[in-house]
Amino acid sequence: MKGFRSITLCGCVVLSMVAVGKAEVIWQENFEDVPCGELPEGWGSGCGCPYFGVDCDRSCEGERSLRLHGMLGGCCASLVSKLIHPDGVYLPEFTLEFMVDNATQDLSGCHPYRASLSMYATQCWGPGRSRDLLTVKEDGCLAGTTWEIIGCMTLDECHRIRIQYTRLDAATVRVRYWLDGEFLTEITTGAMESEVAVENDLVWFQWGAQEGTAWFDDVVMHDIYGDAVSLDIKPGSCPNPLNRRSYGVLPVSLVAGSSFDASGIDLATIQLSRADGIGGSVIPLEGPPGPHSVIADVATPFDGEPCDCHELEGDGILDLSMKFATQEVVEGLLLNELPSGAVVELVVTGMLLDGTPFEASDCVTIVPRESIMTIGPMSEPLSP
Repeated sequence: MKGFRSITLCGCVVLSMVAVGKAEVIWQENFEDVPCGELPEGWGSGCGCPYFGVDCDRSCEGERSLRLHGMLGGCCASLVSKLIHPDGVYLPEFTLEFMVDNATQDLSGCHPYRASLSMYATQCWGPGRSRDLLTVKEDGCLAGTTWEIIGCMTLDECHRIRIQYTRLDAATVRVRYWLDGEFLTEITTGAMESEVAVENDLVWFQWGAQEGTAWFDDVVMHDIYGDAVSLDIKPGSCPNPLNRRSYGVLPVSLVAGSSFDASGIDLATIQLSRADGIGGSVIPLEGPPGPHSVIADVATPFDGEPCDCHELEGDGILDLSMKFATQEVVEGLLLNELPSGAVVELVVTGMLLDGTPFEASDCVTIVPRESIMTIGPMSEPLSP
């Protein structure tokens, strides 16, 4: 998927407005600056077996990772805790991303599972205090928050996990899962309540290796995308090439956040223009005949720098997928005046059906380097 930058609507914080802006990073840890064998500041024992610390010999990204080792054949898991929010408050919604790697040891203890992640009411583990978010079973398959299998990973190999937690109301929680950029599923379940804790008490993450060795790396904790809409030009492509010789279409998607309804966008107000104000604006194709806008799951929000990108496609949330005639974009936005290789920020503006304005942007790279006077084959034909 393409990189994007979203802009807060009117600079306002109003409940009736759409919050347009990429998720704020709350904290992140890649373990690169932590001494071997130690824990980062703010991370501590979860009161299990004390076999944990930064591993300087194995990592998913960089040179270091967090290694945990649960006792093989025993009943002593290795546990490390970290506050979900630095202020120690309960977060009703967040997105957590991390890399995980599991060793291939045979498991025979009283809880034969590999890597795990839970939300806890206390730093130390204990019955009735937690919500299990993810558990890697012995065969590498993943159990979600209700312990149903949601996917599988290869052992002895790094994988990227993304978990999106949302408290829908006082009684209901929704958890969404991605594995290596692919959306797996969402689970809606009841809020946790026991004699010693309730859902609102869950302020700690507890990372674990229930048995055997597991490594965690490149952890990023940020706000949920929530009521956000972002722009992705050419979903699934990175970078975003724009061929000025093409007589096809340019796919552009408004990427919805978890609680943003893409069907609430007023199509008649959509315009595409250059962020620098040069040139005019163009509108999406609205057939039939020919291409037209559709509501479909085609893209995933990207939490990165403007004009950066990734190649992810759908995330389980419906987006507004549009098509613009490439030659209308080239001519209307004066892109023929730019040198080949130029990176141009494009902006989509529009309004919701309730009159709320929004804008979001993404970047394209001008190609080809050959003369634009040479007519080549259409890269994306205008099909009916």
